Amino acid sequence: LIPVVTDPKKAAGSLQWAVNEMMRRYKIMSDAGVRDLESYNSIAMNEEEAREEAEVMLGYLEGKKFEYPVVMDIEEAEQKALPNDEFNKIVDTYCSILADAGYLVAIYSNASMLNKLNEENREKYDIWMAHWNTTTPTVYKDEFTIWQFTSDGRVPGIDGRVDMNLCYFDYPDYIIQNQLNGY
Repeated sequence: LIPVVTDPKKAAGSLQWAVNEMMRRYKIMSDAGVRDLESYNSIAMNEEEAREEAEVMLGYLEGKKFEYPVVMDIEEAEQKALPNDEFNKIVDTYCSILADAGYLVAIYSNASMLNKLNEENREKYDIWMAHWNTTTPTVYKDEFTIWQFTSDGRVPGIDGRVDMNLCYFDYPDYIIQNQLNGY
């Protein structure tokens, strides 16, 4: 995709590219009838950047319906190095903006990074945990609703590797009944 951007002057262009790429992929998936989880790879390093990313995502989501959570993907090494309180402020800033706009929000990351989440964020938002090469997740011991168990899956009709996930919650029914995510 694109390298990590640290220059604020280049960030807007990179963010716009990411939004355009997400919209292109959404159209392909929508045309194919796929019910996708919508996610965004956050690079925010503070609350203001998280706010900006959430506002961009809201623009992208406008007029679309999703039967699965809108997901904040937070897994950059620079974010992991942040103090836990700063990390949690970024997560809550981004996620609360989307939740306040009527979206069911989940947080995606690797199992060890999810351990940085405070109790408030673990209770407010669903968790999509990546923990590969194990039959029993052991690193992140709190509740999660989606488990990405490998990045080496195969699906007929798709060239190359794909991530494989198990979902333990009936999101489509819940989201539609509660008129979330554009419903």
